[in-house]
Amino acid sequence: AMIEQDMAEASNQTQELLRIQAERAKAEEEKRARVEEEASKRQSEMEALKVQLQQANDEKDAVVKANTPKVPASPEELRADKEKLLSEFEARRKELELHQRVEQDKQERMLQELLEAK
Repeated sequence: AMIEQDMAEASNQTQELLRIQAERAKAEEEKRARVEEEASKRQSEMEALKVQLQQANDEKDAVVKANTPKVPASPEELRADKEKLLSEFEARRKELELHQRVEQDKQERMLQELLEAK
């Protein structure tokens, strides 16, 4: 009877260990899925930022073209206008690039976490 009791107890402990392992595996899988989903979201955000950057550059080209007078302005006026427009767009471009870099860093950190989770 003692042996049967020991065997039943060992079986219960094994069952408990298996249950804990299954719970851990499920939690890991859920974490991995969350990280992958987040990484995918970040990827989409990066794509959107690239599009915004391209749009900003297109806008710049359009504005520069639209603001190039048909009537010849003095070279100084043209230079001043061009420099003003370029500096405005340069500031916008830097802002977008910074945002893009921040997003990319986040994405790389998450990818690292994902790899470490595996």
